[in-house]
Amino acid sequence: MSLPLINADDWGLSPGVNKGILDLARRGIVRRVSILASGAFISDGLAELKALPALILGLHFSLTFGKTYLGDRIQLLALNGRFYLSPARIALLFLLSTTGERKRLAQEVSLLVREQLSILESYAICPKYLDGHHHIHLVPGMMKSILPILREVGLTQVRVPWDPERLLSRMNPVIILALWARLQWKRWGLTFLPCVYPSAKDFEKEDRLRRIVARKGGYEMIVHPAARDDVSELRIPDDYIGDRVREYRVLCSLESLFLHEKTRS
Repeated sequence: MSLPLINADDWGLSPGVNKGILDLARRGIVRRVSILASGAFISDGLAELKALPALILGLHFSLTFGKTYLGDRIQLLALNGRFYLSPARIALLFLLSTTGERKRLAQEVSLLVREQLSILESYAICPKYLDGHHHIHLVPGMMKSILPILREVGLTQVRVPWDPERLLSRMNPVIILALWARLQWKRWGLTFLPCVYPSAKDFEKEDRLRRIVARKGGYEMIVHPAARDDVSELRIPDDYIGDRVREYRVLCSLESLFLHEKTRS
């Protein structure tokens, strides 16, 4: 039985998020981890995570959460060193700015992706793929700013969250942008995996998620688990509407499905 490559997002958001991802990775359930380099808790459990064999690490590029250390060089996308804009506002900046402003935006994006890659490098991490916090990498014009750097570092795999089953959900704008990206980025030489993006309802019952996992393997399945709900306890800004702890518990319940995959890897 071939199973999906379950990709846990948001490593670095909180200790509880990291703990949940680490446990699922140890069980062989999570095999890809997207690291939020702008997060305050990136180092929590990171040594243990990096020690796990066959685990694939990527950059969870962020312009909407966390901080930057670039100071006055970032004036449009951060305030006092912190990201504060929503994905929609960043999209509007790219779409409605003058030519000069758009050039400045592209320069700031380039600086920030270099900074976040450098942060991963400082932890001896060479990311194998790139995706975006709040899918920010899908904003039209964003990938064009990032592409020269990706080519420079030899990073060609990116996330395209094209899941047609989410077309009629609140994820509709993301799915439409993913379809556009799928057509455009392939021409730029970028690669991506087929993607399944479970909804919050898919984690309400084990059998429902089990049916999704049992599909033909080889695709990326996006999850957002946490071992405990310390995101709200620590008052960390987080607009993810799913229940991270529920995701963690339901994924743990599927461990038996992944035992063969873990042994084989």
